[in-house]
Amino acid sequence: MSLRAIFFMFAAFLLLSPVPGRAIETDEVRFDPVSRVSGTALHMNGAGVRSSHSIRAYAIGLYLGAAADSLDSAMAVPGAKRIEIVPLLTLPATMFSKPLVRGFRKNLPKDEFDAMQPRINAFTQQVLAIDEVKLGSRLAME
Repeated sequence: MSLRAIFFMFAAFLLLSPVPGRAIETDEVRFDPVSRVSGTALHMNGAGVRSSHSIRAYAIGLYLGAAADSLDSAMAVPGAKRIEIVPLLTLPATMFSKPLVRGFRKNLPKDEFDAMQPRINAFTQQVLAIDEVKLGSRLAME
């Protein structure tokens, strides 16, 4: 299944400051230069901060198998991809997950949103199971 939907929402600020293979620190959140998915090394491609109503909500980093400087080139990178989300404040899980789902729905064509629904539901259920998303915790979508 394509991860285009995930990257669509975040590509703008993740790809604005690409620094492939190097650690990035944004809003006092450090993203390691390398992350592993199923034993495969993925390299930091870019990071940014998502704000809502002037409140800095979370930092997010994008890991790819090769450097990319646009959404299309990121999607063309073969193999695994990983997005790491680090909350910048503590929130109830519902307050964290609902805006993410609304963002997917708002920014994706209906057919892509529908295709991503099982993955979005699984991620949402995992977030809701922890009850509270704590400042500095790390959540990943692969």
